[in-house]
Amino acid sequence: MKNAFQWFLISTFALACIAAGQPTRAETRVVATAGAPTKLHSNAKLTIVSGDNQTFTGPKPPGTPCPYTSNANCNWPPVKPTFSALAVKLTDLGGLPIPNAPIVFTCHLPAGAWACKFTPSGPLNGTISITTGRSGVATLDRMAGNGVNIWCNYILNAPPCEGDALGYPGQVVTVTAAYGNIASTTFNLRIVLFY
Repeated sequence: MKNAFQWFLISTFALACIAAGQPTRAETRVVATAGAPTKLHSNAKLTIVSGDNQTFTGPKPPGTPCPYTSNANCNWPPVKPTFSALAVKLTDLGGLPIPNAPIVFTCHLPAGAWACKFTPSGPLNGTISITTGRSGVATLDRMAGNGVNIWCNYILNAPPCEGDALGYPGQVVTVTAAYGNIASTTFNLRIVLFY
């Protein structure tokens, strides 16, 4: 009888809260642990935490300028430039972190037959959304702890992947991190291959 009375009181309280437009205790817990905010903060700043200005230096096999030849083409050894994790921090203009916010990372490649991946099974176009944590930091590290793999998407020993398209004497790949159209920043990643 006592348990039935307690349930009656709890149910009555919950109905009263709903009628008054106030959240019940269970609803309060859900709101407190909710995910991404429903709208973007209009006054936000995005800054790079780590991963900017990295340089991938390719192997230097014996022989110059092209160590391996077949017919008229240079047989470049397969190389997948890999860059360490990229991290950004989203804050309001007062410096307070903004958690649970979507940050979209996009890879911008030089002309040629390039591919850019942020996850092993992801698309070759290099676009991914990462949610900021409690400290407002979003870290792109889905490639076994690394940020991005970049490579030539065609046959390595023939145009357009030989020579300039493969990075000799050096190419710059950029990755932008954006919080909607409110804030963005750009990582510069350089590829230098010695062939």
